[in-house]
Amino acid sequence: MLFADFTFVTLIGAGLGAAVGVPLAFYAARRTVAQPLDFDVEREHLALAWTLQNPVNIVKVLELEPEYFADSALGELWARIKSECVEVPRLNPDADDTAQAEAATYVPDGLTDLLSAAFPELISKLKALPVEVDAAIAAAQYVYDSGRDRVTYPGYSPVESGKPGEAPLVRRYRAPRLSRILVASVLGAASGAVTPMLAAQLWPSGTSYWLAIAALAILAVGSIIWALVDHDTMLIDLETFFPLAGLAWALALAADIAGGEPRRALSGFLLSVGIALFFRVINAAYRRYKQATTGVAVDGMGGGDSWLVIATAGVPAALAGNANLWYLCAMSGMFAAIAVWLLRWPTPWRITRNTPFAFGPYLALGWVLGSGVYLAGFQII
Repeated sequence: MLFADFTFVTLIGAGLGAAVGVPLAFYAARRTVAQPLDFDVEREHLALAWTLQNPVNIVKVLELEPEYFADSALGELWARIKSECVEVPRLNPDADDTAQAEAATYVPDGLTDLLSAAFPELISKLKALPVEVDAAIAAAQYVYDSGRDRVTYPGYSPVESGKPGEAPLVRRYRAPRLSRILVASVLGAASGAVTPMLAAQLWPSGTSYWLAIAALAILAVGSIIWALVDHDTMLIDLETFFPLAGLAWALALAADIAGGEPRRALSGFLLSVGIALFFRVINAAYRRYKQATTGVAVDGMGGGDSWLVIATAGVPAALAGNANLWYLCAMSGMFAAIAVWLLRWPTPWRITRNTPFAFGPYLALGWVLGSGVYLAGFQII
């Protein structure tokens, strides 16, 4: 391919990518609304029904917060309970039965009667629920875990109480602002420019070249959607991920077969699965560490991030058949996230250990940076 032709194709790719980025910003906003919210009103009812049976039960779950309840009525009830129990000693998670029973003596006498007067219908309903202890304890733990995750990692998508006929909590559609449209357009231009350059480097001509173009173009579209949705919700849009990632992988495999080198796809797949498993091991170790040091198991990296690496590092590596491009794509996303962390540190928007931070967008788009570095001739191995 002549240099002039190559430059022309790259410019065309960048222009098309920039144009496609605009509708993708709006599509991603729709996909944001479709992301699940983790709550279970039945378990919320069960947990509070159990607390009303015995003051010790209240003591056991005082770490619950009113905003952890999706049902606003239950949240108001729990807020009232906590306001009446301000004198109850806060216990360590591993406090024994004797300490819990002693703390329960601080729960005000007549609390149930007081609550019945303030919330007559709700208390009557809760008292009528059949309660099995183990199930109730598990329900309380679920309310705590899911509620804490919603409050701690809300993303940027507004979550509101549902209107009559809707779920208790819903995400509201928010049309992308101009800044979001520009970001999507720039991302589209960058991936659109990289796609023909990388395809030409890996499969210079023939059917394999066009199949590689198609695989990377699908990956580019998916990466923008996944990055924007994850930024807003702290979740990977799995409903678009599996079909788009699967199609990109299928096209990459077809390119390798057409070029007579199917081993490239196998190499990229094995490398990607390896790093995904590595991520899960590191996350499990981090979760155990947080459980041991704070009493609360916290994920350092979600399972969706592992899926992202299989696609965004795996597809380019499958087309290349070498570990160098795979490393560059995987590591570029990580280094980009670290760079953002460092840049924000001296500002009021600094990222601390308590700051919700979506890692997925950087993993989703790391392949664009990694491919650019690869095309510049950088070698890791």
